[in-house]
Amino acid sequence: MSEEYQPRYKWRQTWPEKGEDYECVWNGISVGRIYRIIGGPQDRMWFWTQYAHQDTPTRIPANSSGVIDGTARDAAKIVEEAFDAARERWGDPRPSPWPHNRR
Repeated sequence: MSEEYQPRYKWRQTWPEKGEDYECVWNGISVGRIYRIIGGPQDRMWFWTQYAHQDTPTRIPANSSGVIDGTARDAAKIVEEAFDAARERWGDPRPSPWPHNRR
């Protein structure tokens, strides 16, 4: 990327003891996550996932995930774009019953 991406949503550390592990928060709802992979063939790459729309009107799973060999901001951009696309298709997500979403 030529210019460093400036995230549009709030990002916070998922668990302080986990190191490079962050969640994306939209309107108080955790909608995505990125973390640095340690070890294996994807060592030092970033895992990303967008999981805000798991219960879609069509029952088609809308969560998406992948791995990127780039920066944390590159991974954050992918999560934000995936979330925006899911919102455009299915509307705003409802809060998840998962405990980590209630922090």
